[in-house]
Parts: sequence; structure tokens; C-alpha cells
Amino acid sequence: MKNAGNSCTKPKRRSKKTSNETLGANPNPTEKLPWSELAKASTNGWSRTYFPAQFASCGKRVEVNWIDYARRPLLTAPQALVWAYRALATVFIGRKYNDMNKVTCSRHMYSRALNYLASVIQHPKFATTEEALASGILLTMYEMVDGITGASWLTHTRGLVTMIKMRGQEVHRSGFGLTLFKSCRAFLVADAMIRGEHCFLGEPEWRAFLSELADIESEAVNRSELALIVDRAFIEVACCPGWIVETQTVIKADDPEAKARLAWEIDCSRYRLDELQAELQRALVHQRQASILAWQQFVGPIPWDFVDPFAQSSLYGMRLGISLLTQLIVLLRADLRSRYYLTEPWEDVEKFGLQSPNPWSGLEADAPEWQVRFDPDYLRDSYQIHPSGNEDWMDRIVMSMGMLGIRS
Repeated sequence: MKNAGNSCTKPKRRSKKTSNETLGANPNPTEKLPWSELAKASTNGWSRTYFPAQFASCGKRVEVNWIDYARRPLLTAPQALVWAYRALATVFIGRKYNDMNKVTCSRHMYSRALNYLASVIQHPKFATTEEALASGILLTMYEMVDGITGASWLTHTRGLVTMIKMRGQEVHRSGFGLTLFKSCRAFLVADAMIRGEHCFLGEPEWRAFLSELADIESEAVNRSELALIVDRAFIEVACCPGWIVETQTVIKADDPEAKARLAWEIDCSRYRLDELQAELQRALVHQRQASILAWQQFVGPIPWDFVDPFAQSSLYGMRLGISLLTQLIVLLRADLRSRYYLTEPWEDVEKFGLQSPNPWSGLEADAPEWQVRFDPDYLRDSYQIHPSGNEDWMDRIVMSMGMLGIRS
């Protein structure tokens, strides 16, 4: 970004009106902190403000969390990461203390980080580094906090997909690589859903990798049975974008065997997801009636006051996934009956998942196109969550495995 420097008087990225009456409304105790200390102090703040359940559910289940990572000397970090941290730290402080000058400065920092990252990913050697992926995730988070629209964060998700695939599986098996993967996996599902593409995490080799991660954690001392249920549910949710694509393709073809086979495969996935949803619901009811020790063993290192937000958002994601798969099965079976007069004694599809509102009603066999989108207004109307009124709205999307707010 040209002329970004230290000047924060002319925002390049967005044009938002600011009010002089709001500037300096509250004292800012971090005003004189050096940038290295600011990054450390604010990382704890924004992670617990914007992603409280994500941090609480994951922070103690990984070897290196975001706060640990921020404690590294910033002087040795690439400029893209330094400025991404600064942008997110500054917008957090600006919003916390109602300081629009800080928010404006953060937009310059965001632009600077974006330009540095664009240069980094031009080179295959650097595009696959931990720092490059961390920068991309931080900039995605920034868009969630200060985006032009509630869906602006989706501008970065394609880059995250590319970097994760280029990096491969092994670097995401442990260390901060695992933290990065867990931090952005929900974004990858949402991205694929909205683009009308398969999510690569639903491919057999990545499904196997996700299963391995869950198996490894199931043997760990600091495991959480609650989180393991959600991790296994995510494996099925990651397949949902692909099921949409395959259903849309097969339903247009004159191949009853392919349609019947696909309906069966989707039904199997739906059954597994429904079983995990039921397991989580039973466990929540049973464990709360059990001893404190049993409850501690179930939630593991997840703080008790974050169990409900984590569990409820995850249940929303499961129900939305089940509801989507039910819609696809109904379409395939209806097509088989109407076009081929098949009278196979299928039972009527049980209406698992959410009944109302149905976010998938636009997926119909005769629809000219199947357009899935992220709709902040739908998120507000159906779940009373909105970017303008809930600081943790993006946290709930992450905890729902990328499903909350997605509709046809």
C-alpha cells in the first residue's frame, strides 16, 4: 500500500463516516504501549471477545494456541503477520474504547498487511509457511470485525483453501499448524457451500485425516469427549457442499441407478450425523445429572461457562446439516418416483434436523440454479444473531461448523 506509513488520516480501504463526538470518549490505557506489547495484550482481548467459545473449546486442547503464538517476538515475524496482528489489535482497542481514530488506523494496517500477504503468496516457498496462513486467518477475522458487509469475510476464504491444500495434511497434525487448521476449517466449508463446489475436506483422504485427528485426541490426557463428538460431526458436515453439487448434477441426468445410489450415500451420512447429534444431546442431559467428576471428564479442558455456547452452536450446525441432507434425499426420491415410476418401498424421509425455518427450501429440482449464500439478515431473523449487534457472531458461525447463516 503506497504512503501507508504511520499516517492514519485518510482511510484507503473503506469510507465510513466518523463522529468527532465519539473520539476519545474513554481513556485508552494501551495508548503508550509499544507494538510488541500491544499485540500480546490485545490478542487475549480480541480472541476472548470475538471468538470466546472457539478459544475456550480449542485453546487448551492444542499444543500452541493463538495467545502462545503472539508471545513470539514480532521483530522476527514476516511483515504480513506483523501488520495483520496490528490491524486486529488496533480495531479491537478502537472499538473497545470508542476511538474511531484507532479504527481508521486499523484499516490502513489491514491494507498494508493485505499487500504484504499478496507479495508473499506469489512465491511457492513462502506461500505455504505457517506465518502466511496465520496472516490470512487474521485478515479473515478482521473482515468479520470491520467488514464493509456482514459477508466481507468470504473474500479471504478462497486463499485459505489454497494455502491449506498446498501445505498438505502433515503440517496440520500437531503444533500451531493444528491450531490454524481448527481455526479456519469452518470457513472452508462455508466457502465451498457458497461457491457451489465440493469442499476438499469432504474428500476421502481428508476425511481419513480428520478421523485420525479425532482418534489421536481421544487418546490424549487433555481430551474433551464433548469436542470429540463435534469433531466427528464436522467430518459429515464437510461433505455437505459436495452432496449439493452431486445432487444437482445427478438429478439432471437420466440415470436412475446413480440417483438411487446417491440417495443411499447421503442417507448414510445423514444417519451418522443424526447419531452424533443424538449422542451430544443425551450426553448433555445425562452428564449434568451425573457427578461433578463425570461432567469434568466429559467437557475436559473446556471452561464450564463456555460449554453451553459451544454445544448449542454445534448442535445448530448438526441440525442444519441434517436438514440439508434430508432436503436432498427428498428431491432424489421424488425424482425417481415421478420420472421412473419406481415403487420401491421407501419409507417417507423422517424430518430430522430443523423444521422451521427451512433454509434449504430454494433447492428444488426445477429451480433454474441452486444459489447458496451467506445471509446476515437471515441469521438475525432466525437466530437473533447479527454482525451489528453481537460481537461474538462470527464465533457462533465457527462453532456451527460454518453452517449458521447459510441458506439457499
